Amino acid sequence: MYATAPQMANLIPDARQLLSDEPEMERTQHYQQRALLRERVIALRGDCP
Repeated sequence: MYATAPQMANLIPDARQLLSDEPEMERTQHYQQRALLRERVIALRGDCP
């Protein structure tokens, strides 16, 4: 079955309406969460290369 461009566009959700509790990219809170995640991964991994 083939779909036209407008039909495909109707299937794709509008990203402007998506809700998330994650901070926006390039924000201080985002960098803090990345740093915390990195530290936890390093701590859990231990001395493994």
